[in-house]
Amino acid sequence: MRFHHPSPLALSALLALLPLSGLAPRVAADVDVVIGYETRAVGEVEDCGCHSHPKGGFAKRAALINTLRDESENVLILSGGDNVSNKGDRQWNRQSQMLLSMMGEMGTGAAAVQSQDLFLGLDVLNSAAAEHGLSLICANLVGEDGKPLYPAYKVFTYGDKKLGVLAVTDPRLQSAIKSMPNGLKFDDPAPALAAGVKALHDAEGCDAVVLLFGGRREQALERCKDLQGVDLIFYGNATISQRVPAETDAGVPVYTAANRGKDFGEITLTMKDDGTVELSPMLIHELDKNYAEEPSYAERVNAFKAEIEVEHTRAQEIETMAREFSAAPVTDTYLGTDTCARCHADIAKKFESSAHAHAMATLEAKYEDNNPDCVACHVTGWKEPGGYGIDPQNRAMLAGVQCEACHGYGTAHDRSTNAMAAPKDMCLRCHDAANSPEFDFDRYWAKIKH
Repeated sequence: MRFHHPSPLALSALLALLPLSGLAPRVAADVDVVIGYETRAVGEVEDCGCHSHPKGGFAKRAALINTLRDESENVLILSGGDNVSNKGDRQWNRQSQMLLSMMGEMGTGAAAVQSQDLFLGLDVLNSAAAEHGLSLICANLVGEDGKPLYPAYKVFTYGDKKLGVLAVTDPRLQSAIKSMPNGLKFDDPAPALAAGVKALHDAEGCDAVVLLFGGRREQALERCKDLQGVDLIFYGNATISQRVPAETDAGVPVYTAANRGKDFGEITLTMKDDGTVELSPMLIHELDKNYAEEPSYAERVNAFKAEIEVEHTRAQEIETMAREFSAAPVTDTYLGTDTCARCHADIAKKFESSAHAHAMATLEAKYEDNNPDCVACHVTGWKEPGGYGIDPQNRAMLAGVQCEACHGYGTAHDRSTNAMAAPKDMCLRCHDAANSPEFDFDRYWAKIKH
């Protein structure tokens, strides 16, 4: 019997039929990543409130993200920044922090830092992001020492492919902030862009790069017109979404999805085994009534709204009560600690570092500074004619337990002796068993005696 050696072609065919147990399976050649993108939510967490066609709300965004994750293996959520409101009042600051926390909880992969995000203050911004695992990136925001304050980029791994996300902000957006805090500034983005792209390809070995550009469309096209090594650009400073992409001179598509949280962009980026990158058209989800809400986030937003409504009611109650007390005739007025400091500079300086001076801040930290049951022991002149609560200017001047809380009206200072008559009795008006059970007059008095 004669045996014939099989040809290489036949051997290959035979091997293809053999079971592959014991052999490591090859990772899929092409990798799809579904990118969800939004920018400029500016602290909005609920829908716009329009009666005819309400859109937006984080609960809808969260439900959509969950749907994308159910349908696709690789989902990356990105934010172009400007997630903070520039209104500056407490409600909007709280709302902005709430938005950042929910973004982190929902697994946002990276969020760029734009100029408006700085309205919250660096400490609060960083704390809110870190507490909930939200990665902030920006290659060209630097401190007084010229060093970047945030990582330039973040790298995401999918199988044997890597996707890098880089962020910069156009310095011209600094004009939106009257005074950049603590000597911060956005440097020229060109060097940061070049260094970031080079690092992502050479050091990190990325197969694709996405740029989060903090700026308007024309600024993105200008700054990135000849930029090589980037596959997709999202620009962040926008009020409407970009359904049809612009293109840089280098042929890179430029998109955005913005509208105060009303729109959410979806685009599929494919990293192919031959080294090329393909992009689907970007779908803009208009988060209207046809989109479901994630119940837990809807409940959270509604609870927040109810809490704010209670605060507003309390604030009105405080003002009403203060006006009623001020209706009584009185010949004297409160002047505030700044006036006292003109003659008592050393005492005033010591006061500024005391707990009494910052008594209102302890309530503000708990959002109880509009609670009439609490403010009495944290302000000056409560339930006295002309005392705390009449209007915003008055509340700013008389917040905290100031000199006149114990010494009486400043205009009556030369004839007032009530504070010196029985200091312990005055302290016990607030430091009673219910509010200060560990109060020891001798120990506490030693801290403020003057």
